[in-house]
Amino acid sequence: MTEVSGRTYFCTAGGGLEKILAEEVKSKLGAEDVCQVSGKVLFRTSAGMDALRQLKSAERLFLLVRREAPVALPAHTCPAKAASLLQSKLLGDGSQWGDTVVTWRRLQGETESCGSSVQRAAAAPRQQRKTDSSGDEGSQGNDGVNGEQRYGKKRKKDGGEADGDGEGMEQVASPPPEVTSPPPGVTFRVNCKLSGPLSRCLTSQDLSRAIGSGLCRLLGWKVELRTPQLEVNVYLSGDHSIVGIPLTRLPLASRTYMRSTGLRSTVAWALGSLASIQLKKLQAVPVPSTHPPPQEPELQAGTQPPPPPQEPELQAALQPTPPPQEPELQAGPQPPLPLPLSSLQLQSTHR
Repeated sequence: MTEVSGRTYFCTAGGGLEKILAEEVKSKLGAEDVCQVSGKVLFRTSAGMDALRQLKSAERLFLLVRREAPVALPAHTCPAKAASLLQSKLLGDGSQWGDTVVTWRRLQGETESCGSSVQRAAAAPRQQRKTDSSGDEGSQGNDGVNGEQRYGKKRKKDGGEADGDGEGMEQVASPPPEVTSPPPGVTFRVNCKLSGPLSRCLTSQDLSRAIGSGLCRLLGWKVELRTPQLEVNVYLSGDHSIVGIPLTRLPLASRTYMRSTGLRSTVAWALGSLASIQLKKLQAVPVPSTHPPPQEPELQAGTQPPPPPQEPELQAALQPTPPPQEPELQAGPQPPLPLPLSSLQLQSTHR
């Protein structure tokens, strides 16, 4: 991994976002040798950390240490033997690890320099306001002349010290010596993720313990689980074996401007890229309103709207059926109606 050919990295991505991440890496970084595997995209580029941190569809960014073919263990292999075989295959002779750690330290230095420049740019206006306010308070003092004299003497003194420091810096200024091997006091921890047939042979804790002991023996590193200087991540599955070192403590998917949880940032970026939405472009999004929709004038007056026209068959089906009627009496002599009781009494008195 030389500076001319660039360095090899890999990023983790959500399921189904590997193609979008590969296109973003090619367009933004001019990456070469882009390779997609399940949940990861490997690429080689000479871009700096400032450009790498601008990837929007990546979850995490790693510096690639080793990439091996899928490991196939014999059936019924004991966990101790499986861990030993994987340790010898993933660690190698240790020379590649030294070069990778040197590159990792350089990239960390780039990250710190970018962060310090941003902090200085943000703190410059505040420092200027403090200087202006202190100057105004000094000019309003009673002993203005003496204050100016003391300020002039102090300024001359500071100027002399600054000139002396500048001369010393000119004499000492020289490029720092290039480090060729990592220091032996590096603290680290190992995180392993197993999937596929390997997860049935041993656990991730057993493999982490085996790789950690091998690194301590090869490079003289020290294990620190709480606050390590670097972290070694191992991904083993049925189609790839990848070892890398993360370059950032926080994932690239974390957004400082997102205060509430919603759609995941990588998924939102993928949707925006598929919809061809560019940066700083306004996009109208329909939002449901809390106010009721406007009504028509006849509905506001309280009148009911006329019913819509219906088909004849439907109208006949909706009409109410008349009640059943009694059958008509048959034609013929009608029987006499019974007389009331009062008329019968009158007829008997006349007789």
